Amino acid sequence: QNTHGGIANYLLATKQIFPILTTDKMLFQFQFTFDMSIPEIFLPLISGASVIIAKPGGQRDSGYLVDLIVEKGITESLFVPSMLQVLLEEQDIARCHSLKRITVGGEKLPVEAVKRFYQCLPEAKLISIYGPSEISHACTYWETDPKHEYVSVPIGHIIPNNKFYVLEGAHANIKNDC
Repeated sequence: QNTHGGIANYLLATKQIFPILTTDKMLFQFQFTFDMSIPEIFLPLISGASVIIAKPGGQRDSGYLVDLIVEKGITESLFVPSMLQVLLEEQDIARCHSLKRITVGGEKLPVEAVKRFYQCLPEAKLISIYGPSEISHACTYWETDPKHEYVSVPIGHIIPNNKFYVLEGAHANIKNDC
C-alpha cells in the first residue's frame, strides 16, 4: 500500500529535478494500476502541462506511438526499457523531434538501448529511474550521457527525502549515490 506522502514527495522532487513546462505534453499510455501511470498523470497536472491520452491498447503499437508523438507534439514520455527498445526500432522514430525527455523504469536499462536512443533521438534526454513500486514509484534517477561509454547504466542519485541502503555481505551502508 502506497502513501500519499510518498507519492507527493516523488512528484515534487521529480518536478524540481526535471522541470516540466506549461508548454510540455506528456504521453499517458500505462494502465491506472501500474505505478508508472502516476507521473504520467500527475507530473503534467501539477506543472500546468498537458496530458495526451493514447488510445486503449495503443501502448503495444510502436508505430501508433510514433505517429501520436509526432501528431500531438509530445515532449515527455515514460517507457519500460523493453518497450523503448521496440519504439526505437520504428523506421520513423527520427520524426519524433518534439520529444525532449524520455524516462524509463520498471526494468534494467540495457547499454545497447542507451546507444540506440541517442542515435535515433540525439536532441532528447534519457532518464533511468529505479525503485520498487512499494516505495511510491522510484527512489533513484540517472540522466544518461550520450558521450559516456557505459558498461552498465547506474541506478543513480537518490531522490530527495529518501534513503537508499546498499547491502554488501554483512555490512549495510546508506548511500547518497550508487
